[in-house]
Amino acid sequence: MLQKRKEAYQFIIEGQVQGVGFRPSVVRIAKELNLTGFVRNIVSGVEIQVQGIEKNINQFEKLLLKKKPKLSKINKISKIKLKTSLKFIDFQILQSSSEINNSVFSNLIPPDVKICDDCLKEFSSPKSRFFNYFLTSCTNCGARFSLINLLPYDRKNSAMSKFQLCKNCKNDFDNLENKRFHHQLISCPDCTPKLRLLLQDKLYSKTDVFQKIGELLNNKKIGAVKGIGGFNLICDATSDEVVLRLRKIKNRYKKPFAVMFPNIQTVKKILKTSEFDEKILNSQEAPIVILELKNLKQQFLSKFVAPDLNRIGAILSYSAHHLLIFKYFAKPIIFTSANLSGEPLIDNFEELKSKFNELDFILDFDRDIFNSVDDSLVLPLNSSEKLILRLGRGFAPKVLKYPNNSKNRDKKILAVGGHQKNSIALFYQDTIILSQFIGDLENYSTFQRFEKTISNFKKLFNFEPEIILSDKHPKYLSTQWAESINLPIFQIQHHLAHIYSVVVEHNLTNNNFIGFAFDGTGFGEDKTIWGGEIFDKNKRIYYFKTFQLLGGEKAVKEPKRVAIAILFEYFSFDEVVKIVKDKQIPFSKKEFELLYKIWQKNISVKTSSVGRLFDAIASLSGICHIQNYEGEAGTLTEIFYNPEIKDNFNFKIDKNGKIEILFDFFDKDLISRFINTIAEIIFQIAKKHKKTVILSGGVFQNKTLLNLILEKLKQENIKTYFNSEIPINDGGLAVGQIGYFLNNF
Repeated sequence: MLQKRKEAYQFIIEGQVQGVGFRPSVVRIAKELNLTGFVRNIVSGVEIQVQGIEKNINQFEKLLLKKKPKLSKINKISKIKLKTSLKFIDFQILQSSSEINNSVFSNLIPPDVKICDDCLKEFSSPKSRFFNYFLTSCTNCGARFSLINLLPYDRKNSAMSKFQLCKNCKNDFDNLENKRFHHQLISCPDCTPKLRLLLQDKLYSKTDVFQKIGELLNNKKIGAVKGIGGFNLICDATSDEVVLRLRKIKNRYKKPFAVMFPNIQTVKKILKTSEFDEKILNSQEAPIVILELKNLKQQFLSKFVAPDLNRIGAILSYSAHHLLIFKYFAKPIIFTSANLSGEPLIDNFEELKSKFNELDFILDFDRDIFNSVDDSLVLPLNSSEKLILRLGRGFAPKVLKYPNNSKNRDKKILAVGGHQKNSIALFYQDTIILSQFIGDLENYSTFQRFEKTISNFKKLFNFEPEIILSDKHPKYLSTQWAESINLPIFQIQHHLAHIYSVVVEHNLTNNNFIGFAFDGTGFGEDKTIWGGEIFDKNKRIYYFKTFQLLGGEKAVKEPKRVAIAILFEYFSFDEVVKIVKDKQIPFSKKEFELLYKIWQKNISVKTSSVGRLFDAIASLSGICHIQNYEGEAGTLTEIFYNPEIKDNFNFKIDKNGKIEILFDFFDKDLISRFINTIAEIIFQIAKKHKKTVILSGGVFQNKTLLNLILEKLKQENIKTYFNSEIPINDGGLAVGQIGYFLNNF
C-alpha cells in the first residue's frame, strides 16, 4: 500500500492569540489529526509549522477557527507551503521568539476577565489544591492585560516572572490534558505571590487573612484591597457611619460609590434587574452596572452610598480573593477605586500608604501591576442595548477593525483624545486600539498616567507613531503634549470627533448622515465653547442659542451661574432678582450684582452647550445649584423626569440654524418638558433631513433622553447609530479623531 505524501506548511496567526490558551489548543488539534511540527509565540502572534497529509492539514486549518479558545480572536491566518520537510516526530510547543519584525497590531493583548466556572469549582472544592486560593485562574480566565510588560505573552515578560513554579504547577503546565497547560500566569498556594495584611502600620502575622478582613469589616473598619488592575477601597455598604467616614477619607462628598454584592440574589432583592442586566453582571467582563433601586426608601444599604440618587452601580465578585472576603462577610461592600478625587487609580503600595494614611487595613500581595486599569462602567438602556460609560477591566484594550481606503492607512497614528475621561488610541491600516480609561487631565499625577499609558502602548504594540492627532482646545494638556512632540500634528474639532467615533464603531461607509453632538464642553471653530451641534456631513447646520458662562470654568461647577445667565437674556435685573428669590437660588447680594455686571459687559465666553442647559434647568428646578461632581445636575434631572408629561416647550430655528427653546421657566414640570423638547428637536430635524442619524456626546448618557429619542426615531423608521462598544462620552474621542482624519485628510 502506497504511503500518502506528507506536506509541510507554515501558518502565522494574528490577533488576540497570546495569553488565551491558543498554543495548547493548537497542540491538541494537531495531535488529534496525527500531525507533527511545532507552535510558538512570536512578536507578531503565533507561528505554526505543521507536517502531515494534505487532507489532515486542511482539516487542521478549519479546526483552528472552530476550536479556538473563548478568549481568543483571530484576525488573520497566513499560510505558506514549505519546500523542506520538518524534522519533528511529534507536535510540540517551542520556546517563544522575541525577534522584532515590522508587523504592527498583528499580536493583540487580551483584557483581564473574571474567574471562570471551572476555576470556581476548584476554588470551592476542599479536594483541590486551589481550594480557597486567592489567585486561582487558568488559560480561560483571570488577569491578562494588567500583568504583561512585553510581548510575546510569556511568563518571563509578565508580572509572574519572579515566581518560580512548584512541582505541581510545572506538571500542570506541561500536561496537554490539563486546562493549565502552558498557562503563563499559573500559580498555587505552594508557589504563590505572598499576601500581606497591614493593620494600620503593623503586619498581621497569622495566616487567616481573609477571616481577619471579615472581622474588620464587621467592626466598621475601612481598608484597601489590591485587585487585578489596582487597589480598591472597601467597607460595609450598609453602615451610614462607616460610609460617611470613607467619604471623608476619599474627599468625595456626594459622588456615588459602587457596591460589590456577594451574589446575584442579593442584587435582585435591592435593585431592579432584567434578564439583560443580569447577563451583563454575570458576563466575563464583570463590569459595574448602573441599576435602579426597587425602593427609594430601602433601609438595607446606607443612604450615603449614592446620595439623592435612585440608582446604584452594582458589581459581582470577579476574582477569587473577592469571594474569600464574602466568605467571612456576608453583606454588600463599598467597592471604589483607591484614588483621591480627580487622581488616577493607585496601583502600588507606597503611593497608597502616602495618600491614604487613615485606612484601618491594607491587603497587598507582591505581584506587580504593569498596566493599571479601573473597573468598567456600563449603563443598560433597555432589554438589549447598553452604553459603556468607562472602558476598563474586561473591555480594554479595545480593538476595532475599521476597513478604509484612506491615503494615510499605512501611517502609524496616535490619537491623544481630550481632557476629561481621557483615553488614547493607536491606528495602523485597518485596526484601532483604544486604551483603558486614564482620567481627567487636571493634575500632574493623571498627566503622568497619560504619558505612561502612551509609553506602555508603544512598547506593547511595537508602535512608533508617525502622525499625532489631538483636540483643538489650546489649554488641554493632551493638546499641549501633542504640540511638544516633533511629529506632524493634526487637530480635530471636538464634536466632529464625537460623530466620527460612531462612524468608526459601526463601520459606516457613506457620509449620508446627520450627526447630533451634545455635551458639556468642546472648543468650537469660532473659539467659543460648543456643545449643542448638529452636522450634515462635516458642516455645522444647526446649533443652540448661545449664552454666557459667567466666570468661565466656575460656571461649569455652579449651575446657578448658568441659570441666571439665561434669565438675564429674557428678564430685567429686578425681575431676575425676584425669580432668584422665589426659586431660592443661593446668591449673596454682592455675588449676584457682580455677575450681572460681568453679563452686561459681555466679556464671558459664550456657549451653545446642551449639557450646560441641563445644569441651568437643574438649578431653576431647585435640585442642584452647585455640583459636587461632574454630571451631577444632569443625573438628578433624570430622577425628577415624569413620563406622564408628554408635551414640550415650543422652539424656533432661524435661517442660520440657531435653535432657541421658548422656555416657561415657571412651569412646575420644567425638567420633563425640557427633556421632551430636546428629544423633539432631534426628532423634527431628523425627520426633515431623512438621513441616517448619529448620536454622540456626554448628554446622551442621560438614559431617559436617549430612550425617548430612540423610540421617536424608530416610529419613523429612521436608522439611528450611537456609541455602545466604546464610551459615548469623551472616552471615545480618540477613536473619533482617527475616524475624522482618515475620512478627511
